[in-house]
Amino acid sequence: MTCAVVERALRTAVDYAVERESFGRPLIDHQGLRWSLVDVATRLEAARLLTLQAAHIVARDLDAQVEAALAKKFSAEIAAQSVAACMQAMGAVGYFRSTDMTDC
Repeated sequence: MTCAVVERALRTAVDYAVERESFGRPLIDHQGLRWSLVDVATRLEAARLLTLQAAHIVARDLDAQVEAALAKKFSAEIAAQSVAACMQAMGAVGYFRSTDMTDC
């Protein structure tokens, strides 16, 4: 579930950064913003891989308590950081309740 939350936040932030312009070019063209969003994407991929590793062990009918705990802990930690980074990438718009940018 945390991976899905981060994925949605990242997709929303990227969509916004592609549409919104600053200094005559799309926000996504600014290197600092791209780095921040790439960090989110990297953490998301790591969380997904930890989750898939635990699921693979469960599918083989083996004990996956440690792997599941690692996936759960890491995913929860990166979710808060990642959503905050996505909100920051969107500026004040990231703090609106609606993700529909036409409301802003």
